[in-house]
Amino acid sequence: MNYTSYSVALFPADFRELSEAQIKKICARVRETTLVNGPCLYSWNQAENCLHVLYVSKNVASCFYEEDILADFHYWQISGDEGYANDRILGHSRFYRGSSLGEYVAPNWKDLDYWEYASNCFYQVDNIRISGLNHDFPDLMQEIFSTEYEPKIETRNLVFEKRMKMVYLSCNDRLSIEDLGYENLEFDIPSHLFDGGGLHAFISNNSYGRTQNEDFLQRIFVPDNSAVKSVELLFQERIVHQITWNPETKRWRRKSSDFWDNCMDSAYLRFSEWYRQQKAIHHS
Repeated sequence: MNYTSYSVALFPADFRELSEAQIKKICARVRETTLVNGPCLYSWNQAENCLHVLYVSKNVASCFYEEDILADFHYWQISGDEGYANDRILGHSRFYRGSSLGEYVAPNWKDLDYWEYASNCFYQVDNIRISGLNHDFPDLMQEIFSTEYEPKIETRNLVFEKRMKMVYLSCNDRLSIEDLGYENLEFDIPSHLFDGGGLHAFISNNSYGRTQNEDFLQRIFVPDNSAVKSVELLFQERIVHQITWNPETKRWRRKSSDFWDNCMDSAYLRFSEWYRQQKAIHHS
């Protein structure tokens, strides 16, 4: 059985702020499904009025005690494991109705008493930074980028940086949160990984999926690389992917911190805007 990582976003339906005791209660229930009673990392996002929970489950499908959750929360989940081609996003709510059911739906969705949405999860970047190993690097960047983007490519101190938007699929199993040293603890952990709205520490090493506008990256990640030291993909100044070359093993090492802030799913973005508007009305 594949272990699956879950990044869950819980939005209180009544827009209340959760107490620490309420958060601990939720995490305790979540941890019943985690890998070897492993860590349940969490953070309350004040600006979004949302509880973020990150964990790895021993169950194939883990919407933890769903009935209780759906009585009080809008439920969103991004999941991924080594058996997936890419991450998947899921939305459940009894208090919200979206306009699309996405690519994957339960066969009996018409009989559900809640809205359900599921699809592949797309992410975005707005900047790319590539570092080189030697004097061959500028010529390589010129060869790869000049024909597709601009005639003259500039590198400074063996670094090429370009503001550009890119949308991609990714496989983030995040099993390596077990390596953080929190396994087998009897309590749950508020995590600095969530500081600033995203995962600022890398917790996954799986490669990301391919889409058409990533072709130039495939031209960089060759097995006989001799010019590129690292590739960093950024969104709003946050590194969401870092791919580095190991000259000893002759292999690329990939790290990912995709999160809700660079999620590009249209249904989730529509919900987020709706929730912000409803929250403003509720507190006015």
